[in-house]
Formats: sequence, structure tokens, C-alpha cells
Amino acid sequence: MKILAWSVCLLALAKVSMAEDYLLDASKKAVGATAGENLVVKEGCFDPTNTDCTEKFNWFHAPLGKIGSLEIIGTLQGDFEVSIIGDFDVATKSVVLTDNENKGIQYSQTKLDDGYPYGGRVSLYPTGTGEGGGESDGSVIDVWNKDYNFNAITITVQNGLARARINGTQIGKEVAFDPVTAFTRVVIQGITSDDRLTEVKVRGLQTAIKLINISTRALIKGGADNVIAGFIITGTGTQKVVVTARGKSVNMSQNLLCQDTTMSVYKMVNGNGIEIANNDDWQEDAQATNIPTHLQPSELSDAALLLNLKTGAYTVIMGCIGGAGIGLIGVNIVEH
Repeated sequence: MKILAWSVCLLALAKVSMAEDYLLDASKKAVGATAGENLVVKEGCFDPTNTDCTEKFNWFHAPLGKIGSLEIIGTLQGDFEVSIIGDFDVATKSVVLTDNENKGIQYSQTKLDDGYPYGGRVSLYPTGTGEGGGESDGSVIDVWNKDYNFNAITITVQNGLARARINGTQIGKEVAFDPVTAFTRVVIQGITSDDRLTEVKVRGLQTAIKLINISTRALIKGGADNVIAGFIITGTGTQKVVVTARGKSVNMSQNLLCQDTTMSVYKMVNGNGIEIANNDDWQEDAQATNIPTHLQPSELSDAALLLNLKTGAYTVIMGCIGGAGIGLIGVNIVEH
């Protein structure tokens, strides 16, 4: 993508980690490190024709001669959202997500013909990244620039799908792309001195937590023949899980079952397992009363742990005290 000939406002953006915000908030006059060189914060009425208004607001204003693009530079990967709230003029606007090769995804709103002076056609389409998208099916921004009407434009990138919304309503079709794509810039193009931007935000989204490889049943013989199971938590943040090592509470012939299970939970770090918790009789654990009733073993001799785990790979080792027998390792998500 070519750099526009007019002034460009650059805003430094560190890598967006999930659930963190980067915000240009005109209501708080938080312009950012370098934005003040090309954008100023003004105060005015929601209705520009009402000069005696008591309810005023702040907005970012591009001075004459200093107009063009607002560019946020950094690394955006995973799930995130770009949102812009503003009262726009009828000139063409676009929001472009690009990678290091200037490929990406673009949202555009384009003025209709002169017979509809206050409307704009909106679209979302790939510019080298992904497939799908297209123009909205006949819908327009009906209130665009009728003196004092604000619109919220939101571009959500989640699970390899990019969607555009106007005031909460999705427009057009989504763009599908490789979810590991790393975007390096968000460029808001077409800013003029008639635009009034009250907020520009880049916000990381909480990725859905996924639990993989959740159970295994096997004969426990002890020592090197203890049962080993693994599970992986992906996404961001933490996830509560209940890990159980059931013996006597397994629904099968009692003479085949381990009569007293024990377990240890390890987190895998650089190929090595670091023990983070262990248990013998589940009711003796400090968190036992917080285990949801439907996940509590029916036998005291079974083992169970309620854990709040970060993303990563985990291993559970189940043993049988005083003999051998069949045991069942289970891992269950606990909703926050």
C-alpha cells in the first residue's frame, strides 16, 4: 500500500495481547504520544447549529492542511476488534488491516450518488488476505452526516473471520482468512477536517478456551505402570478445571477397580514436567467444597482437584495405593 501524500498520523501500538485496549478517547482528551501533531481535540455541540448548547462533547479534529490517515502501527494477531465512533462527512472512508506485505482486509464506506447525499454504501473485502466479503446487500448508513449523527464502526477479527458492523448490525459477508495471520497496521483513511471522531479503539478479545484430550481409563499397576494422561488448554487467560482420578466410583465391577487412587498434576515446561498439585482423598483438598456437586467423586478414596490453569500442556499421573486396579482420569471445564 502506498503512503498517502498528505499528512499521516502515526500512533505506536505494542503487540495487542488479549483483553487489553489501545484507546484514543477524545472525551478524555487522551490524544496519544504523537497524535497531537496532526489531530487536535475540540469541544462542541452535538448539533453544530446550536451554539448555545449545554451538553457538549470532545472530538478529534484534523486541521486544514493536516488531513489524510490515522495509522496505528504494531502487531495484531489472534482475536481483536477495531472500533471507531464518529460523525463522518460524505467523503470515502476506509479502515485497512495490513500485514508486512501490504496484504490485508479493508472496510470501506462510499458516498452514494447526489440523489442520496446523506448515505454511504459499505463493504468489507480482502485485499490479498483471505476470501469472501463483499458489499452490503443494499443497506447504507442512512444517518451518515445529517449534521450531527454519530455512527459506531466495528471490525471484529475472531477465529479467522473478519466481520464489519455499523451500530451493532453486521453488514455484508465476513472475510475468512488464516487465523495465524499477523497484521502490522490499522490505517483509517480519508479523514477530513469535517470529520468528528470521538473514539478510536483497538481491543484484544478473549479467545474461547478449549480443552483437549479430556479423559482416559486404564489398569493401574503402580510405579512405571501408573496411568499417564495429558490435556492442553489453548486460548488466553486462565481456565478453571476439575481433574479427577476415580477408582471405586467408576461404574463397573468393584473387584476390578483401584480401591484408593492418587494423582499428581504437572505443567510441561520446555519438555519437563513441573508438579503443580497432588491429591489422595478428594475431600481433604482445600478447594474440595468449591468443586461443583456433579463433578465430585462419590467415594472419598478417589482423588480430585479444582485448579485454575493458564494456557499450556499438562500431564496427570494416576497411581493406585495398596494394589492394582482400573482407574479413570477425567478433566472437566468449570465455567467462570
